[in-house]
Amino acid sequence: MIKKNSTRLQSSTFQKKRNDIDIIADILKKAKKGAGKTRLMYYCNLSFSQIESYLSFILEIELIDTHPAGKNNRKSYRTTSRGLKFLDTYSQLKILMS
Repeated sequence: MIKKNSTRLQSSTFQKKRNDIDIIADILKKAKKGAGKTRLMYYCNLSFSQIESYLSFILEIELIDTHPAGKNNRKSYRTTSRGLKFLDTYSQLKILMS
């Protein structure tokens, strides 16, 4: 248990863990203008297997879609209109909860 009066431990050193909704919102924010898998992975601070799992789920529920990008026809992920609605609602909920 952390003591409130402890001078060693400050609240700024601890970050609240993100839940799945927060991670999905981060992915959608970064994918608004289009982003590759690696860029999303680094921006959201996820491992390769984690980003694969999230992208698979988000593609399935149509919050993002894929487009070929660059000379190598790599996939670029872009937030759909449904994903933008999700982000709007997410932002409103964050405001209400703070």
